[in-house]
Amino acid sequence: MITGFIIFGIYFGLIFFFEYKTYLRRKEEWKDLSEFANFLSEVCYEYELTKSITESIYQSLDLLSGKMKHLMQKACRILEEDCLALDSRKDFRGHHKQVKLFLLLCKNAKIYGSEGKGKEGAFVRNITELRRDVLNECMKRQDAGFLFAGMGYIATLPILSMPLIKSWGCQNMPELREFYQSIFGRGISFLTVILTLFSYFFLSFVRRVDGSVYHRPAILDTLFSHKILKAIGRVFVQLGLSENGEKRLQSAGIYRPGEEYYVACLLGGALGSLCAGFLFLREGAGIFFFSISIGGILGFLSMQLIYWYFAYLRGLSISGEILGLQSIILLLFEAPNMTISKILETLEEAAVVFRRELTLCTDQYAAEEERALTCLMKETKVEEFRRLIHRLHISERLGLSHAFSELSRDRSYFREQQRMDTQKELSRRAANAQVVSFLPLFFILFAYLIFPFLRASLLQMSAIFSDMDQMKFF
Repeated sequence: MITGFIIFGIYFGLIFFFEYKTYLRRKEEWKDLSEFANFLSEVCYEYELTKSITESIYQSLDLLSGKMKHLMQKACRILEEDCLALDSRKDFRGHHKQVKLFLLLCKNAKIYGSEGKGKEGAFVRNITELRRDVLNECMKRQDAGFLFAGMGYIATLPILSMPLIKSWGCQNMPELREFYQSIFGRGISFLTVILTLFSYFFLSFVRRVDGSVYHRPAILDTLFSHKILKAIGRVFVQLGLSENGEKRLQSAGIYRPGEEYYVACLLGGALGSLCAGFLFLREGAGIFFFSISIGGILGFLSMQLIYWYFAYLRGLSISGEILGLQSIILLLFEAPNMTISKILETLEEAAVVFRRELTLCTDQYAAEEERALTCLMKETKVEEFRRLIHRLHISERLGLSHAFSELSRDRSYFREQQRMDTQKELSRRAANAQVVSFLPLFFILFAYLIFPFLRASLLQMSAIFSDMDQMKFF
């Protein structure tokens, strides 16, 4: 009894720690973005007074705190000394894409001037538009905090409720004790634990609203780059990987299609076999080898499910990412001496779903400009993204201002569309999160409670009918 309470306390403490850490990270992101939005508003006000970019930043730094304030102070010193040095500084690579865009706008305005054709300066107009993007991100994170609250606890509830369900079932129907102690009962317990862990794992990716889906740890990069594992992956790729399967893997963020995918599936199968073998180690040889085989198959299929779900989650963000890339172009195309190459580099830094295609295009653009953009349009089947790249393509002949003048006129409609798309993406992610978090609970209710009750009831009915048949002969 005491051991059970200790295990329960440790398990609940770990879940509470991870959930609280997620809450603090989301709160810190929202705080940084909110401060940055107020900072951008103050920069516009101070710039109208001073007409100096660095002076307006210095006057507005009181609205920032922590790392963001230190970052802006450093950026301001670089702007005063050498604007071009901003591109080579590694300090600004690990922060929000909105910060990078702000520094790029400041650098362009510092070098080429800030006044545009309208009544309002291009610098002030672009910073105002950037502030609207930041406020949209703030709203997205704030809404996500309410939509995903408590789902981590629901996803892990089955493991905590298994002993209670077992105790309640044995008290009301003693026949269930035999089922829970059998190989089938232990197998269901094992599957419940695995399904709960996978559910919590998937939920952590569904709840991400920063445009990313999967940031792989460095230890996995080292693992997948091992020569022996890469050779095994190549063997499976040569056995046959269809074109559709290759594109699906690329959409999940795998830049070397097939190798990593098959290696991960094989490692998942090995892990499943190891867990199943450890669980049924004391059983007979037949049951032991059968459980190892089933565990390996389930592990292999589970890794396939993980990669499929990564691709599916990135598909939810396609529309939002296209609108974000369109917003970046609208912030940059009016700048003097702006080139397609600079726009492509900025889009590559901000993109997640289309990063692979943009990286290939950026690498080829210096050698063959027209061919690189043509290949980029052929690489993707998403029509909205192809139209955006088509505008870049025709801007080589017409100029950036003519190619994107239509988008510039419809900025108010574009902002409303961006807001509606954000709400749609959040609602779809929330629906996925609900399914993922409640799936283990439904499984344990059916497999650990309803199914054993039905089985025991049918066995009792069978025994009763058998006794009634025997009574006919007397």
